[in-house]
Amino acid sequence: MFAWLHRWLARARPATSPEASIVVADTDGAITATYPDGRQLAVAWQDLTSVEVHTDDSGPWGADVWWVLRDATQACIFPAGAHGEPELLPKLQSLPGFANDELIRAMASTEPAAFLCWRRPPRAD
Repeated sequence: MFAWLHRWLARARPATSPEASIVVADTDGAITATYPDGRQLAVAWQDLTSVEVHTDDSGPWGADVWWVLRDATQACIFPAGAHGEPELLPKLQSLPGFANDELIRAMASTEPAAFLCWRRPPRAD
């Protein structure tokens, strides 16, 4: 149903773009973003509390769409167009209750905004 969105997000970007130099991966039970300077940001799937998309008005010259994956203490942040993002997107969308409508709104945004696409439901203890 959202195949067009997957294609749009997977559009080719020049290999020299700053976004493509950041590698995002789902490995060993965690989502990891590795930056060109070697810095890594990671959030374990089991600890993931929310998935947000942040936008700004720096496009088309700057990275204007950013994924913010949070756990209780930190965030894994990477831009749309990061190497590995197209493979990660379906996994994020498979989270129960993922709000594709918010993702679509984020992709259409041209101003600073934050879109909550998923939040872990509270535990029923």
